[in-house]
Amino acid sequence: MSRESVVKSVVSTYEKLKNEWSKKNRNLETCGKLLSDIKVELTKLQFLPSMGHSVSKEELLLPESPYMYELLGLDLLCLLAQNKVGEFHTTLEHLPPPAVTDNVYIRHPVAMEQYLMEGAYNKRGWQVGTDGYLHFKKEVRKSDDSIPSKELANQMINYAREMEQIV
Repeated sequence: MSRESVVKSVVSTYEKLKNEWSKKNRNLETCGKLLSDIKVELTKLQFLPSMGHSVSKEELLLPESPYMYELLGLDLLCLLAQNKVGEFHTTLEHLPPPAVTDNVYIRHPVAMEQYLMEGAYNKRGWQVGTDGYLHFKKEVRKSDDSIPSKELANQMINYAREMEQIV
């Protein structure tokens, strides 16, 4: 039997199993028989490596997950919440230095830990990002020129100077 015919046989048996399972009054004996048939057919495919086949190291390596640093950041926050500061620092030591300084998901727990150690608990400036993660936002300081009370005080001083000149 060729590989293609075995695959077609497995697919058709799977469709039968799926149809039988989706019935309201399913026959479990039929489902069990179809499942056994699929198992036997899958062994004919020889998708498992044989003794003569070796696997290279590159084939075993998985690509980095796009959510890796987000999940690590959440884990670091969890460690902080549980007051496991030692594990927090151990986890940070296993990360590459650019990730600790440049990644927003890692920088946030590091800043939180720093604030906790300094005793600066009332930090403001939270911002919910588009990814649903809370970030610190930088506070924009108002310049002295835009403060209305200072502007009013300057006007009053100028007015008083003008009044002095009149008298």
